Amino acid sequence: MARLACGVHRVSIPFIAERLQQQPLLTDPSFIPSVHSLMKAEPAWRCSGLHAVAQLAWGLTLRIISQHPAAPADSQATCEEDEEVVERALASGAFGFLRSEVLIARNFTLEVNIFCFNVMAG
Repeated sequence: MARLACGVHRVSIPFIAERLQQQPLLTDPSFIPSVHSLMKAEPAWRCSGLHAVAQLAWGLTLRIISQHPAAPADSQATCEEDEEVVERALASGAFGFLRSEVLIARNFTLEVNIFCFNVMAG
């Protein structure tokens, strides 16, 4: 989902726009409701921090999809819940998990850190 969220905002690049049109997110009418129900569920995940990060990525994805011209028409109501999903992710400690489990990990090198920052900064 995070990869999707990073790539969707760059749909002006023809290759990415073409590939995005083939993804289940836009082609399978059951995809968005299915993932949304998983993201809204109370943490049944073994790692609640990972669930929070997935919720954060899903909330951002919903916002991006809501503004995409090829977004499924029946997904609009679900996309309206993007802020609720992000708020839940923040309350569940998504950034705390990223800081404690990703940023300080030994194999998270400075190069990876700079790359991630550049991707998020656009």
